Amino acid sequence: MGRNIAGKALLLERAWFLISALAIAHSIFPAQASKQPEPGKTKVIVLGVGHSSQLVAESYQPAVLRAFFDRVRPEAICIERSPQEFARNDFYEFTYEQQYLTIPYAKEHHIPIYPVDWLPSAEDSMLAYNLPDLEKPPFVRAASGFLGFMSFPDKVDLNIDLFYGETESNRNQQQVFANTPSPQARSDFARRLYLYRTFMQAMRILRSVNDNRGRTVLVVIGSLHKNDIEQVLKAENSVEIIQPSSFGRPDAESIMKAVKREDLLAVAAFNLLGVQSRTGNINWEWLKRTIEGLGIGPSTAETLLLKTRLQVLTKQISSQQALDGYTKVYEMAEASEQFTWTGVKDRSRVDSYFDPFGNLSVKQRAQLEMARENFKLMRASQVEEARRQLQSQLSPTKAHQLAAYWEEYVARMF
Repeated sequence: MGRNIAGKALLLERAWFLISALAIAHSIFPAQASKQPEPGKTKVIVLGVGHSSQLVAESYQPAVLRAFFDRVRPEAICIERSPQEFARNDFYEFTYEQQYLTIPYAKEHHIPIYPVDWLPSAEDSMLAYNLPDLEKPPFVRAASGFLGFMSFPDKVDLNIDLFYGETESNRNQQQVFANTPSPQARSDFARRLYLYRTFMQAMRILRSVNDNRGRTVLVVIGSLHKNDIEQVLKAENSVEIIQPSSFGRPDAESIMKAVKREDLLAVAAFNLLGVQSRTGNINWEWLKRTIEGLGIGPSTAETLLLKTRLQVLTKQISSQQALDGYTKVYEMAEASEQFTWTGVKDRSRVDSYFDPFGNLSVKQRAQLEMARENFKLMRASQVEEARRQLQSQLSPTKAHQLAAYWEEYVARMF
């Protein structure tokens, strides 16, 4: 009995010792922890961008954004894609500035990437638009508009400024759209989706801020989202909103150093091969310098085709001279030789988001361009033979799409 009492007393003494030690630790260590300096605010720079505008404006070309990134020196970059799609390496087809510019830059500089977009579910899309996939284009795209071919027909598009997202006019445009319901409530889904989507983007950006306290986070996102994101985040104690213009514009030397050959090929393809060429809204002097830059080094079938197409569009050569040039391309190109950049997302289709024939090989494209010139020379049989030959080389889906686009984009005088 005495032993039991002594044992219980010993256990009780140990328990009181443990409780006392924990109490002392609780009173000491929080005080010590509170003395640790709090991380500073995270600098958040929201660069509002125009999707693919980098391909038509020299003032906004890919090298300008790349040189700007060098000035910011971000420690994390947020991009306009949702986490699920990003994990599948799946991007919007028209966001050149994301998958072809920002992401490669981040990977090259070992900068963590945060996908911050939000998309409605397939069920929600069906309920609102009777479309299960808001990104899937129709079998034959329209010349313009939602899920149609992308082009920039306005002169202002050729002189876009790097910091246009900060301008009062752009902010006002965002606010008017956000605050003006459709006259028909049934048609107001796009605006309501925009508000919810942008709020969720801001919340995902905030998550990246929490992962990078005291650092610099660059957000590259469509300009329509910029103002609302900043309004949502500005009340956060952990966030300091910094305008991109505070870093200043990159100088000419920095931009020149940031130019890459793939930039030149993308700019040339977008303006010369796609529907942009039909608008006539092209910075021809920039295109000429672009083609000259591609001419440095050995001539390839791809660069010769682009050079010939530029000469055709600027009326420097006749149709017969163009035919000679395209024939040389056809003879030079390997059967499987592809263009360096096409913008094609769905490889089962013949088109891209800007070009009805974007998924043709270099050799096939030479055949198509010869058909265009033969049409101008009223050689109907050669035009029809080119169409037949091309269709025979393609899958049924691509062949039917090529046939659907042929009359509008090949056998027609512009």
